[in-house]
Amino acid sequence: MKEVLTEWRKYLIEQDETYYEPSPYTPTLDTSTMRDFSYVFGTTDGKILAQHNQDKLFYGASSNKPFLALYNLINCAVPSKPGEAPCKCLEDKDLKGLLNYTGLDSNVVNRALSGQIYTATKLVSVQDKNGNTVTKKVPKKIEEYTPKEKSRRDYTIKKSKELCRPKNNPAAKEFLTMLGMDSEMSVRRGFGQNKQSADGYFKLLSFLVQPEEYLKKLNPDLMKNQNFVNAANHVLRWMRREFSSGRDHEHKGRFLKHLKDLQNMGLPVQSLYGKGGYYNKANNSAMIIDDKYIFVLFSDVNPKINKPDKKGGKKSQVMDQMSKIIANVLVASGKYSKQK
Repeated sequence: MKEVLTEWRKYLIEQDETYYEPSPYTPTLDTSTMRDFSYVFGTTDGKILAQHNQDKLFYGASSNKPFLALYNLINCAVPSKPGEAPCKCLEDKDLKGLLNYTGLDSNVVNRALSGQIYTATKLVSVQDKNGNTVTKKVPKKIEEYTPKEKSRRDYTIKKSKELCRPKNNPAAKEFLTMLGMDSEMSVRRGFGQNKQSADGYFKLLSFLVQPEEYLKKLNPDLMKNQNFVNAANHVLRWMRREFSSGRDHEHKGRFLKHLKDLQNMGLPVQSLYGKGGYYNKANNSAMIIDDKYIFVLFSDVNPKINKPDKKGGKKSQVMDQMSKIIANVLVASGKYSKQK
């Protein structure tokens, strides 16, 4: 894969006189908050200005959701075989839950798009090998489900059969390859099948922001299917929170925080939105800055540190460190300077 990416960069340099090699600047890793990180910073038309560890795969958590929404909206309402009923498109209520964390539970929609049935759990007391009493999560019996939990289970059973979705990991990889993205990535829910690279995610955002230009460079034949452009535009509008208040925990707690942090550090950033991923060891921010730049930052964090502060973790410190990395790269690139 690295050899392929190297040849691709050589091709870009030969074809585009405005392309230039990424800045070698690498922020210092604060090991008290992160174990590893990667980033790609560039323009919305796909030019990379700075990058670090860009090909390494990181656990995506919720970062996979735009890929699945895109897959659905490109392929829905079109029969896969003559005579077959087409699989269904995500409705607005599904997209609002999936990408705006409002109404339907985002992770339940994610499960349905990954072909997984919702399973409710409960805490029980058990003895460990040393004879100590500890709590452990175990699946509930169906008869123990609350009405809300039963509704979530029913949703995933019904929707996983109806919705357009990649049926398995090879189908997801085929989709990524078609769109010129890192086929080593995996985008279905679950620890073993949900890993993305900063480089691959940078391409996703570049496609969402400028779908026509992206497809013209990649494969003009794809332009014959208007679903590609329409789907990209629709997913981006949901990520912008055009159909919701923007008060959801991701936009407010992640992207508006990054925006405020950057402004407090003296950077004249005016707008910022995107998609995050947060769970266990993942703390990821992929964003469009001032409608001109793309910044993708993936991090690997000790799960105990990554927990919310009120639960004994240091999530706020991790988020602060992420904002510092973003600020330092923006300044080092020469695209932003700190205002006095």
